[in-house]
Amino acid sequence: MGKKIQSMWYSVSKKWFFGLVTVIQVLAIFLSGCGIIAFQEVDGTPFTESAQQATPTPTTTKTPTETPTASPEFIRKVRGMQTPRVKQELTGTVTLWHPWNENELVGLQLVISNFQKNNPDVIVNLQYVPFDDLSSKFISGVEEGGPDLLIGPSDWGPELYDAELVADVSTIAGPEFFERISKVAVQSVKYKNAMISLPIAYSRGIVIFRNQSILPDAPQTFEGYLDDAMSKTRGDIVGAVIDLGFFQSGAYLTACRGGLMDAQGAPLFDNAAGLCWIEILKSIQESGLPVEMNTNLDLERFQTGKVGFIIAGTWNAASLSDAIGADNLAIDPWPSFGNRDLSGFIETDAIYMSTKVAPENQAASRALVRYFLSAGAQNTLADPKTAAKVPTLLGVEIQDRLMKEALVAFEKGTPLPAIPEMDYYWDPMDEALRSILSEGEDPKQALEKAANRIRIKENDIQFDE
Repeated sequence: MGKKIQSMWYSVSKKWFFGLVTVIQVLAIFLSGCGIIAFQEVDGTPFTESAQQATPTPTTTKTPTETPTASPEFIRKVRGMQTPRVKQELTGTVTLWHPWNENELVGLQLVISNFQKNNPDVIVNLQYVPFDDLSSKFISGVEEGGPDLLIGPSDWGPELYDAELVADVSTIAGPEFFERISKVAVQSVKYKNAMISLPIAYSRGIVIFRNQSILPDAPQTFEGYLDDAMSKTRGDIVGAVIDLGFFQSGAYLTACRGGLMDAQGAPLFDNAAGLCWIEILKSIQESGLPVEMNTNLDLERFQTGKVGFIIAGTWNAASLSDAIGADNLAIDPWPSFGNRDLSGFIETDAIYMSTKVAPENQAASRALVRYFLSAGAQNTLADPKTAAKVPTLLGVEIQDRLMKEALVAFEKGTPLPAIPEMDYYWDPMDEALRSILSEGEDPKQALEKAANRIRIKENDIQFDE
């Protein structure tokens, strides 16, 4: 009799035990989704709250005869429950070199101050280095305690990247971060399938300046510009003075579905697109309006208030505004020519991240780089009372009318190629245009000659290396 009772008790205990195990297993799944399993660790630190193992208490519920299995739907719901992540406090010291002048520095200091308000444990050392010394000092000083971050023009990037001095920042944030930046600006900092900096502002570009007292409206087509300018040319009033130099006109190639060079720097203009480009320049020359090549005649005559429009660099905006009055000066969107829009070369201010950033400063440096492309920082830099920088982040409200108009023009701009091979293009391209437009040389022959000169220079450099 004793053995029979013992056997019955063993059977009941066994069923009760396995039932309890099942309950604990399901409960463990639920608690693991909620992040409070007793022995779970975060960053190597054991939890101290909700970590004591509870003592199971028998219940009066009838013990199931079969082990229950949680439904797939229940498991999916449990696994989908996540504990909100606690923001990691940033620490470290970030050194940033910049060449910005006294007025621009006001905006830069505000950006740094606002960043530090959100990250009080990060120290940012802001150091001014004259523009003419900045690149060489950075190159020579990286190994000797140089900066973590550098602000400079986008065309410095390829040389610094080839020397392994600046890092690829394409992984600094997710795709949605880069989608908020102007595509033209992003293109200006791409090199060898890498993003070698972040474009924090448009620095300059070629645009159409119009005197609204002479030409009140901006035509939709460039042919319309030429017609209006000719109709306004009377007495001492000239509808336009147009510079056909390569820097001013080189981006017109995009209106011919062409390009200046490929990704390796080899010429792409000695073809049908290049001949189309020359036809655009010839149509301007044959309009009867004054043309020039690489002089300041257009600027000087525009400043007298007697010229309808010119095509020049935005760094002249302040002097032109002072000369003819801010209310009279406009920067126009690029008009169409045929089936495509004309365009002007653009460049950006960029922030670079050194490859020598110490591990303890990596997170803070990356966060500061990202912050420059935040809405708050971009609005600060765009404020005409601070840095007066044309923003590259989409959707930023701009107070100044001319800055707003420049941004519209920049959005149709063409990034000036920043690769080292660009140095070989300037003289051959200007000489080709001069020989075609001033000396009557056959365009096909002149473009082929320029392309061959460029290829020879590139091959010589490669041979020397």
